[in-house]
Amino acid sequence: MGTLAVWAAPAMAAGSTTNGTNTVDAITTTGSPTSQLFALQVTSQRGQDNAQNTAWAYAHDCTGCRSVAVAFQVDFEVGPMSQSTPQNLGLAENYQCTGCVSYAYAYQDVVPVAHPITLNAPEQAQLNDIASRAQQLASSGQTPAQMDPVFKQLAAELQTDVANDVRLLNSNQAGTSWKGAQLPGFLLSGFNFASADLSNANLEQAQLRGTNLSGANLSGAHLSGANLSGANLSGANLTGANLSGANLSGANERGATFG
Repeated sequence: MGTLAVWAAPAMAAGSTTNGTNTVDAITTTGSPTSQLFALQVTSQRGQDNAQNTAWAYAHDCTGCRSVAVAFQVDFEVGPMSQSTPQNLGLAENYQCTGCVSYAYAYQDVVPVAHPITLNAPEQAQLNDIASRAQQLASSGQTPAQMDPVFKQLAAELQTDVANDVRLLNSNQAGTSWKGAQLPGFLLSGFNFASADLSNANLEQAQLRGTNLSGANLSGAHLSGANLSGANLSGANLTGANLSGANLSGANERGATFG
């Protein structure tokens, strides 16, 4: 007897890959009683989608074994699909075990894009941070009931970050909402955020050279260390914004509200 827990998130949208396979197998037995594994894969495919994301936790012939398998996959489908059959599976199993814990969690986010997408360094850093926290959680020794809600939060964070990455393929963001968005270090120079809502957004160390922020709501935004040289801040609301260490050389601050 022991504990079994399995959670497989559905794909977030129809998707496409041809060779995207992410498999995490955590197998334990007497002599090898602990396996706590996590993997995050980003794949981009065209035409046909056969992406597979699998987490398998298996404990057998053991007393007190712990198997934790967690698989996250981001599957960018590029252009039209002739076939879309992504698969997402989490499986936890104990066999002839006493006091064993087996936990599997599989999350697959299938994202349609018109053109190939390559994550830049700040975007990749966000995914790396999620992966690091997920691995720490998998290795934490917590119960499945404790881990489940946190893995769900990490999956939701991953989905939001990837959705933002796709949105930012378009540099014209005039009038859009980025309230509370996490964009630290992002490369946004020359973008058009005129009249956009960036209130409480995290833009620390962001590159905003020559960016059009006229009339934008930046109240409460975190802009410490951001490069705003040559930016158009005319009429922008920066009430409560953190501008410590920000570079505002040559910025147009006419009519901007600070304080």
